[in-house]
Amino acid sequence: MTRIIITLLTAFTLASCVNENEVQTITANNYQIELPAYLNKAYSLNDDASLQYMNMWREFYVIVIDETKAEMHAAIDENQLSYVYSKDLNGYSSLLLDSFNDFEGRPNHTPLTTTTINGMQAQLTSISDYVDGIGIYYKIGYFESEDNYYQVCTWTLKEYKAKY
Repeated sequence: MTRIIITLLTAFTLASCVNENEVQTITANNYQIELPAYLNKAYSLNDDASLQYMNMWREFYVIVIDETKAEMHAAIDENQLSYVYSKDLNGYSSLLLDSFNDFEGRPNHTPLTTTTINGMQAQLTSISDYVDGIGIYYKIGYFESEDNYYQVCTWTLKEYKAKY
């Protein structure tokens, strides 16, 4: 029993020693992303995600979902949504944000902000919501490369919004 306690204390001590500003570069599929070094690989956050990282103790989570433009455009055509969603970053981000709203029950989100990040067109939004009575804060970025769309979603507890 003493060994287990000592092992757990050592693990918590080592985990707390990670510099808050230290980053790790992760390569997944056809992209790279820099994440805080205190995040660890996860496997059960989202079945569609090509990248999943988390720190359960800090209540901070990150996923990336990527898909080809051809797949996304075909899905818009197959579902007869081309009259609602354009086949560009605006349509992609609007479709996903609308889907998120339907799934989560109309959360409070900020308007999409258009910007350029690392040479890619991007649209960013924040969402505040309650899931099972717990306040959650999401920061979501939708990105467009030459051949792909990416959705980067981070979330934490509302009380940690300013921290992360």
